[in-house]
Amino acid sequence: MDLKLDPDRAIRFSPQGPEGQESSVTLQPNNACLASIDIGSHTIRMLAARITGGNRVCPVAVERRITRLAGDFDNGQTLKEAAMDRSLCVLKEYAGILKDLGIRSINCGATGVVRRAENSERFLKMIRETTGFEVSILSELAEAYLSAKGSLSVLPPTTN
Repeated sequence: MDLKLDPDRAIRFSPQGPEGQESSVTLQPNNACLASIDIGSHTIRMLAARITGGNRVCPVAVERRITRLAGDFDNGQTLKEAAMDRSLCVLKEYAGILKDLGIRSINCGATGVVRRAENSERFLKMIRETTGFEVSILSELAEAYLSAKGSLSVLPPTTN
């Protein structure tokens, strides 16, 4: 498979976290590839990208699957087996894609439903044993910050 990078789709990356804190993401040497996986309440998203000169992020693979991890979930309850199985199947698929691309630097975060589930540790252990992914549970603040940063990164710059 021949991957072509579209420099017009590249975005700038800044390693600043919420409230000016340093991000846990370390920029790789020029042209290194890295990936991000977002385990959400209803979808799991993956972005594999090449970091080029000037801290530009050029996507090489973008995936999104609906898993309905939060299906039949009430706050404080457990994630259902079928929902965890659907999510694990998608994460195995993503692990295969990233292996084929030769990407080893992977940042994987889980949001709302995993944060609230009583059996979140069990689910994270299943992910680790199945894929090797070390998943971080994002705080509400980190989740909101990263969502806003992602949305703002694709908007054209404004001039005042």
